Amino acid sequence: MDLLNQELVAGYSVLEVGGVVIGLIILISVFKALFKKAPERKGVISASCACGWRGQVGAYNRRCPRCNAALKPQ
Repeated sequence: MDLLNQELVAGYSVLEVGGVVIGLIILISVFKALFKKAPERKGVISASCACGWRGQVGAYNRRCPRCNAALKPQ
C-alpha cells in the first residue's frame, strides 16, 4: 500500500491520479455514446407527400405508400 500512497505529482498520490484518469476515461466514453450519430442508411431517403404522409422510402421506389403518388426527396 505504500506504493499507492506515494506522492506522484504536486502532492497527489498514485491512487488519486489513477482515479482521476479512470474517471476521465469513463466520462469521455459516456459522452461519445450519448452524442453518437445514427448510422446513415444507404438506399433510403426522407420524403413527404401532398396527402400529408412523411417518412422514409427507398431511393429507387419514390412512391407514397398511402396514395401511390410520385415523391420528391426532402
